[in-house]
Amino acid sequence: MTLLTYLSCPYSDPSPEVRSKRFREAVRVSAKLMLGGRFIVCPVVMNHHVEIEIQADGRAFPPGYWRELEQELTAQCGELVILPLPGWEQSRGMRREIDLFLSAERPIFHFVCDGTLQPFEPR
Repeated sequence: MTLLTYLSCPYSDPSPEVRSKRFREAVRVSAKLMLGGRFIVCPVVMNHHVEIEIQADGRAFPPGYWRELEQELTAQCGELVILPLPGWEQSRGMRREIDLFLSAERPIFHFVCDGTLQPFEPR
């Protein structure tokens, strides 16, 4: 079975520009990790344009959508890579994702700007 890597990064912000910048950075890092041989799952990359479409219709994702998606995807992934963009430590979604991997005793890494991964040390 191929190891899937879950890429976690902050996304939510009142500013569409901040969300778009976070999306672009997640795409860049996903590409870097893919070129390094990893199979990447990243909800931000997968859903950024979907969220824009939904908001353009004046709607929002159903309640609980993100939690359920996180649970389903993390159950399939063997490791978590944290993309530590500004605001990551305040991100409730990232905290949930980290907690899911900690409770499953699966490896967690920090993505470092030079492209390396360093083991995550929970506080």
